[in-house]
Amino acid sequence: MGSNATGKTSLGRVILSIFNFIDKRNADIITRFISNKNKVASFSMDFVDDNKLYRIHAVFDPSDDYIYSSENIKVHIVSTDICLRDNYESSAKRLDSMMIRSNKSNYIIELEKLRRLPIDSIFNYGIK
Repeated sequence: MGSNATGKTSLGRVILSIFNFIDKRNADIITRFISNKNKVASFSMDFVDDNKLYRIHAVFDPSDDYIYSSENIKVHIVSTDICLRDNYESSAKRLDSMMIRSNKSNYIIELEKLRRLPIDSIFNYGIK
């Protein structure tokens, strides 16, 4: 909610593009939003699916020819079960420790950790 020209639609498009990137494993969907291809770009997002809290962290390193490939895209995904007495902070703390311990890998291999997300239902229900 906000006044005109404050970025609501742009933010919605980026979030939808992140979910499409996860679902389709196609980097072009998200890299078109990178305005300065000479700098490192990244996003990190936590989301809940099937009683698990997931964290995805993606880094897009610059390339000489401004073309992104598996060599300069690193994605890291961790998840933890949400237990009965957990809140976001306790679950996120577990994710924090997992992010430190594990390595980033090829983005397509890493995205295969996630099942296909019901993107249409997420955006038809959650964002209006």
